[in-house]
Amino acid sequence: MKALSKRNKKILAGGVLVLLAAALALLLTFCNPFTSGPTALVKRYVAALNERNFDDFCGCFPPFMQQQVKNLAANAGGEEAFFEQNYAAVFREGAPYDSFGDSVTVSVSGATAERHELTDGAYNGVDVAGMGGSAVATVTCTMTTKGSLRSLSEQANVLCIKIGSRWYLLAMTANNSADTATPTDVQ
Repeated sequence: MKALSKRNKKILAGGVLVLLAAALALLLTFCNPFTSGPTALVKRYVAALNERNFDDFCGCFPPFMQQQVKNLAANAGGEEAFFEQNYAAVFREGAPYDSFGDSVTVSVSGATAERHELTDGAYNGVDVAGMGGSAVATVTCTMTTKGSLRSLSEQANVLCIKIGSRWYLLAMTANNSADTATPTDVQ
């Protein structure tokens, strides 16, 4: 076998680098932890709320819960009415939507995820495997609901379940029940 010339070695090295870059791009496209993990799910959920995008909102829940969410919207009088009646209550039970004023938005910050071990397919007594899940994680974050009249920031725990290759929102609770609402600067 004949030794490669310097020029051919450079061409071969360049080809290998192009192949590695393409493989990395494909890997990040289909398995990107920044767009497909539990933390990304929480951000996608908040974006769906802020955009009032019912299909994206509904898609954040496991398939076995999606029909229940659709039924809630139908009982509320439709998707728009569902968001108007339940927007703030999604994060804090008892916080009426209109108490925040106009232009209500929700933001999430400081999100960190912790995966939990399953014991015989269960987590904290919940049969995760029976729901089709293979993993669970809790996302801890600060959720801020803000409107023209006031804002409310709370620490939240979001329980997520992995079914197949996707993560879904299973439950959400606030770490504290105290109303720490502060007036917003309305200008």
